[in-house]
Amino acid sequence: MLSPRRKAALICLAIFFVLAALAIYASPVSSTALQARLQTHAEDALYRIRADEWAEVRLEGQVAYLTGRAPSVDAREAAVAALSRADWAGGVVAGGVARVVDETSLANAEEAFSLRAERAGARLTLSGFAPDADAAARISAQAERLFGGQVESDMRIFPGGAPLGWESAVRLLLQELARLDAGVGLIENERVALVGLAANAQTEDAVRAAFETTAGEFRTAALIRRDGGAYEGAVDDEVLCTMLVRAALAGRPVSFSPGLDALTAPARAALRRAGEAFAACSAEPLQVRVREDAGGSDLAQMRATAIVAAMAQAGVDPARFVTSVTPADAARAVSFEVAAFEPVTGEPAGPAGGDAGPDSGTEAQGGAIPPDADDQTEG
Repeated sequence: MLSPRRKAALICLAIFFVLAALAIYASPVSSTALQARLQTHAEDALYRIRADEWAEVRLEGQVAYLTGRAPSVDAREAAVAALSRADWAGGVVAGGVARVVDETSLANAEEAFSLRAERAGARLTLSGFAPDADAAARISAQAERLFGGQVESDMRIFPGGAPLGWESAVRLLLQELARLDAGVGLIENERVALVGLAANAQTEDAVRAAFETTAGEFRTAALIRRDGGAYEGAVDDEVLCTMLVRAALAGRPVSFSPGLDALTAPARAALRRAGEAFAACSAEPLQVRVREDAGGSDLAQMRATAIVAAMAQAGVDPARFVTSVTPADAARAVSFEVAAFEPVTGEPAGPAGGDAGPDSGTEAQGGAIPPDADDQTEG
């Protein structure tokens, strides 16, 4: 049986632990309250210098992590300095921002200011860049209105990257995509490309007519078909043709059987549709590049030839293609580009089955080609 003195000691100890828990978890100087306060002050600091248009801050304890695409070195340094002064520095319990971790990247003037919009059924998937948070909010709001709230949006901020008339071009793309049963639209720098399926001839004609009016300095192209029909048009812009081929793939992976050059059935169907889009282009050739993997350059070349054969099923002359193999460390497993072909010195070149070509160009689909699984590019 405990003595009165021991009972009093245990009661005091219990009260101490309760008060300690309250101090840690519920008091104004608790760790939870401290982090919430620092988060608010850090966000306010970015807002005051308008860095909130491109930057985000995350607090973990007293450490602030700054992320986003900074428009310049000066803007990044100003944001770091603002966070450092967001709250007073102090001790572990009641201190301020003790350290700022800079995880930002600088906007690249050469990077394509791109946006992708894909309609599948009633749902829209929207991804890419916006020049600022307000523009991203306006575009997302328009998409929600047009598609009844069934929108999945992943817009990132790229300050200063948007060309003149960008928002008008996006609005045009979304409005016309909303008329279609299915479709994919791409915006890259000053070009807009749309490939889609219309319910009837009236819609098909209306979408084409809307795309004949360019938005600002933008060049546009739309390939629209009805179920069972073919795309109509004659696009002579090399960049637009490249974009149309990529859009026609509709994010479907270009997949091969492991270690072989045999395309999977879904890949053949997607490539045939991409071939139909290329058939509507007067620009040529279409360069098909496949990255060398564990199977070596011979397998990569055979895969490139298989891709051409699948696209040629749409009625395209195989002579309009050029194939090449890219090194194992190339960024993309498969890429397409409509561009003049310039052979690499000392390497053979030729149409559909040739074995040379520069390792650069517009990405069509990216991804690894694993040797022990279905080989594919990401859609």
